[in-house]
This record gives sequence, C-alpha cells and structure tokens, in this order.
Amino acid sequence: MGAPTRTPTVLTIGGTDPLGGAGVHADAMHLTALHCHATVAITALVDQDSHGVHGVSPTDPAAFQTSLRRTLVDAPPAAVKIGMVASPAHAEVIATMLAAHASRVPV
Repeated sequence: MGAPTRTPTVLTIGGTDPLGGAGVHADAMHLTALHCHATVAITALVDQDSHGVHGVSPTDPAAFQTSLRRTLVDAPPAAVKIGMVASPAHAEVIATMLAAHASRVPV
C-alpha cells in the first residue's frame, strides 16, 4: 500500500450566487467533486435570481481581510481560485494577504 493521500485545500475567493450556479457556491461544489477541501472568502453578496443579477453588495473590506487572514492561517491552501473581486479595496486586500502568506500559499 502507498502512503495515504492528503485532501488538498483550495481557497476560492469571490461573490455569492444564491442559486448555487456560480460564485463561491459553485466553486465549492466543484472542488468537493474533485476531492478537495474548499474554503471560501466572500467579496460580495449578489442579489440574483434565474432572470439575472439585480444588485451587488460588496462585503466590508476590513471584515473581508480579517476573514481571509484567518482562513489562510487556519487552513493554508494548496491553490487559490479568484473569481469576483468586488472593488479595488478587495483587490488590494487579496494582493496584500497572499503576499503576506506567500510562504504558506502558492503564488
């Protein structure tokens, strides 16, 4: 028998889709199907139905930074997938946090 395989953690960063067809919800489902452990960081809450997107509410950048930091420290990912970046402030947080944790996160 070979060594047991480790389930890789993959961090997905992006917005929500209440219907589950896109955003971090869909990413998490796909990653689970690929036998990965999905972690998420939410940049925006999306007001969406089957007829379209009706609004986007970005998360507070400071709260997003705190959430992302805790996720990176507690469950360092083997890979990071970035989807919807809700604002320039969110882009700055992502760049800063990934650089700060570069020794634990593949960049």
